[in-house]
Formats: sequence, structure tokens, C-alpha cells
Amino acid sequence: MKDNNSRLAFGGKRGPGQPSGYRAEYVDQVRRLCEAGLTDVQIAQYFGVDRKTIRNWQIAHPEFHEARQLKHELARIGPVMQRRRLLSQAKAAMVQAAKARAG
Repeated sequence: MKDNNSRLAFGGKRGPGQPSGYRAEYVDQVRRLCEAGLTDVQIAQYFGVDRKTIRNWQIAHPEFHEARQLKHELARIGPVMQRRRLLSQAKAAMVQAAKARAG
């Protein structure tokens, strides 16, 4: 059994040089969390780690980094898609109004 006194010296966290606790299945989980629009803080809370740990995992594990990139892509594409949707709705409204005037 491990001695918990060493953990107490670091505020209940693992000491320096300890394994990160990263698991391969986190890739799919973080991808889904990013698709849902969670922030880095919320993602860290989900995994029960500090936000800095998420950043460290991203640096150490390229597949985790790629899964998180989706968040940035969605943030970049989101306004464009919203603008396209609004323009499409406006065009449909204009066509409908023209038909009503002609009809």
C-alpha cells in the first residue's frame, strides 16, 4: 500500500515525476466534449484534473491534441455557419415575400 503522506505534501496531488494519469480513451471523450462546446476548464473538471494538465496532455499526446483542435475549428466555423444560415433564412423570406406580392 502506498504511503499517502507524500501526497499530502503536494496538496493531495501526485508528486513531481509521477505518471500523468492520461488514458488513450480520453481522445474520444475529449472529442465529444469539444463537440458539445465545453471550455478547457469544463473539460479539466470532467477529467478531474487542472487545466494545465489538459495542456500537458495535449503536448505529450498528439492524438489528444488533434481531438481538441475540433474545439477551435468549431469556434472558427461556427460564426460562418451561423451567417450562412441567417442569409439562407433571409433569402427564403425574400422569396416568400415576392411570391406573396405576385400572388
